[in-house]
Amino acid sequence: MDLSRLRDVSPKGWLVIGGGLLVVLGLLCAGCVGLGNFEYSDGHRDGYVQKMSTKGVIWKTHEGELAMPGFGAGNKKPGQPDGGNVWAFSVADPAVAEELDKLPASQPVRLHYKEHLWALPWNGSTGYFVYKVDKLDRDLWMRGEGPAGKGEN
Repeated sequence: MDLSRLRDVSPKGWLVIGGGLLVVLGLLCAGCVGLGNFEYSDGHRDGYVQKMSTKGVIWKTHEGELAMPGFGAGNKKPGQPDGGNVWAFSVADPAVAEELDKLPASQPVRLHYKEHLWALPWNGSTGYFVYKVDKLDRDLWMRGEGPAGKGEN
């Protein structure tokens, strides 16, 4: 490969090449940020908030975990092994994070979320962003009758 022809490029030519590379790099970055903010799913999950924290070295984000009882949970309390699983989520709104942080451990909740393609570091560490919290009636929820007692699950 003969690189001697690079010496023949004028300073103005180098500016054009450098500017073009900066434009391409800028478009790639903008595309990544845009796709990271793209919401491709939404829904809700029910369970007990077992952890809320603020994480980050440069950007502080609100992160949490929802314990979701599995089949045959019966009257087991949060933290007991029952075949359930744990769902990690992020919270962008500080008011929602504060509401979640103040919940007692025995309060079942329904967390409404939007799922993004990927997490951007200044938004959170998961792709799931909780935007709304509904407190559920514990007795109705444990019987599987949903938040309003109408068979909703």
